[in-house]
Amino acid sequence: FIAQALQIVRGGRDADLRVRGTLPALAALGARGLLPPSSVASLTDAYVFLRNVEHRLQYRDDRQTHQLPQDATERALLAEAMDATPDAFEQALARHRGVVSVTFAQTLGDEGRATDRADAMYATLWDEPDAVGSLREALQAAGYADPDALAAALARVRASGRYLQLPAASRDRFDALVPRLLAVAAAHPGLAGAQPVGQRLLALLETIARRSAYLALVIEHPPLLPRLANLMGASAWAAAYLTRHPLLLDELLDARTLFAEADWDAWRAELTRQLAQRPDDAEHQMDVLRHFQHAQAFRLLVQDLTGQLTVERLADHLSALADVVLEGTLAACWAHMTAGAEPPPRFAIIGYGKLGGKELGYASDLDLVFLFDVDPNDPDADAREARYTRLGQRLNTWLTSTTAAGQLYDTD
Repeated sequence: FIAQALQIVRGGRDADLRVRGTLPALAALGARGLLPPSSVASLTDAYVFLRNVEHRLQYRDDRQTHQLPQDATERALLAEAMDATPDAFEQALARHRGVVSVTFAQTLGDEGRATDRADAMYATLWDEPDAVGSLREALQAAGYADPDALAAALARVRASGRYLQLPAASRDRFDALVPRLLAVAAAHPGLAGAQPVGQRLLALLETIARRSAYLALVIEHPPLLPRLANLMGASAWAAAYLTRHPLLLDELLDARTLFAEADWDAWRAELTRQLAQRPDDAEHQMDVLRHFQHAQAFRLLVQDLTGQLTVERLADHLSALADVVLEGTLAACWAHMTAGAEPPPRFAIIGYGKLGGKELGYASDLDLVFLFDVDPNDPDADAREARYTRLGQRLNTWLTSTTAAGQLYDTD
């Protein structure tokens, strides 16, 4: 389950994770840094051990079973089949089960499980918005300052075409999530308050409603809900950014990588690897650049909102992110123009304004000057200049165009 859950949420953008089999999947997740090497090794050992136990259980009675026998004699025979004494087998079994449980908690977590049992009040309000009258005092006590507005918003969602056209399974998940989101908003109101947080969470839920995998993800990963609520409560801009780019929900899954110090050398290498997966597909590469920029900016945003970054450090990181994206975009554009058959261009991107001063903010545009080097005595100087002009134009188009993945930067 650990391997498949991470494949589901990461494999859409990383083709190398779309491998069959648990052991190859664990290896691929480790290679991408999505699981630490120690976890990959311990989960691999546990998988092999538990598979061997399962096989021996099924050999014993020639039937499909996954249940350990309770009878002491049968248990001893199982241990013997595993080349172990009964005590050694029980100790090994407990050790491997413990490893899996700990890794599951660290990777997918079970904090916030209480929100799974959302107050029946919120379920009632979702099922029957007209019941708001009898719930008004309780809702106000929970932090919802305007229960009537909340009930009206829920009624609007229930009557919307987007909700009514959902497949039955997705609608069931949607129905299960609304009360949990309202409950977690009350538990984590932040500076905004329960009502704004609840409305922002509801807007996000509407955005991802047709992505059944994301609905399942939020249901099956309880720690995601408090993180979402904290983010929504800290910043309306952050809430709108996440709603515009719901793929960024992936980034909230793993606190280990979410709060890790930026490693631009590693991320530069990762961007280069992703761009190289489909070198002839310009549209795919443009989307790769946008997903990369949005993901790294979102990580910095979360670290900023939790007080992990100073203003100066944040600006440094956002400026470094722009440098990495510009470098990757330039290399990709040149490769498409030359079919990858020529050395790097004698072409520089000079940053002015906030980029040049390493003072970028989240919504800053890029003030750029393109500088190229052509020998005036070269008989092909005019052609080379024209080529570099086309390179600059293509570079600007890649940076500013809006694709299905959004936009990279506005440029000047």
